[in-house]
This record gives sequence, C-alpha cells and structure tokens, in this order.
Amino acid sequence: MELYTPTEYTGSLMELCQQRRGEFKEVKYLTAQRNALVYELPLAEVITDFFDEMKSRTKGYASMEYQQIGSVQNGNLTIVQSQRSNIVQSFGRD
Repeated sequence: MELYTPTEYTGSLMELCQQRRGEFKEVKYLTAQRNALVYELPLAEVITDFFDEMKSRTKGYASMEYQQIGSVQNGNLTIVQSQRSNIVQSFGRD
C-alpha cells in the first residue's frame, strides 16, 4: 500500500498503519511538501474503516493506492468441522 500525504500528516498516518498491523517498508519524498509511505497491511485491516480513518486524520488530503501482493499462511489457524460422526480437519497443520 502506498499512502500519499502532505508532510504534516506523515506521523499520524504512520501511527494508523502501525495500529492496523502494518509493516513499514519505506518513505518516498516526492516533493518538499509531499511524501509517499509504503506499508504492507493485511486486507482485513484495510476493508473495515481504514480509508475513512485516513481521510479523517489528514483532513481529506491523503490518498492511497492498494495492490494485493499475495496471501500469507497463518500457522496458528486450525478449523475443525464435523461431518455426521466423522471429524474432519479441513484447514491447518499437523
């Protein structure tokens, strides 16, 4: 995700991304008054109210560009479902 923002809102947007489990990648200095923040964020954090919060924190001046970079396996996920009397482990690791 790239967030384009005036420099005075950079800290506020970095804080927002950190709160949303974002992983900081880099800052691009576009001009003396404008930055681009590059983060990797989970899609679940973006689709809730991220855009509204970003606009609120920057008085509407920031914009964002999001592209999917792939999926990440979570080793902690195990879903067990029951089919009749058989228990089937559908997702997870041994």
